[in-house]
Amino acid sequence: MPSAHEDEFDAFFRQEIGLLVRHLVVQGFGRQAAKDAVQEAMIELHEQWPNVRNPDAWIRVAARRRALRGREQEARRDIVSVMAAAPYPDIDLRTPEEEVTRKQERQEVLGLLRALPGVQQQIMAWTWDGAKPAEIAVRLGMPADTVRSNLRHARNRLKQLWAESREEESNDG
Repeated sequence: MPSAHEDEFDAFFRQEIGLLVRHLVVQGFGRQAAKDAVQEAMIELHEQWPNVRNPDAWIRVAARRRALRGREQEARRDIVSVMAAAPYPDIDLRTPEEEVTRKQERQEVLGLLRALPGVQQQIMAWTWDGAKPAEIAVRLGMPADTVRSNLRHARNRLKQLWAESREEESNDG
């Protein structure tokens, strides 16, 4: 015979499962990703049921975290797939001096990118890889207008930082 806790959890599960999936879909997660996240969160809630005071809030927070984690894992898998599918680069015919200059500039640009907020770094990385704002929006789960706005702010900040670094070099040299 099931315990009172089991009966309470079972009733909660039956009442909330569909609502939770819809809750995540409304937040922009795909239906299957939402189902997976809700299922994982429900399993954890079942294990902690006697200790959870507000299961409605707890499950929504936990399910969203799992959905976000799933989205991050999917994005990492996509990046690895793209990298694995990339053709071998052409032979580089630069002189050693040109290669040193190129490496220095690349390091400087990477340093400037680190000065941006995290979301702008992500968007610039996707842009650098050739993704369009609409594609980036889907990958990061945010509106395309937000991506375009962050991209504009990131580019403006990078221009400013680049100009400042050029000015410092001319003053030092």
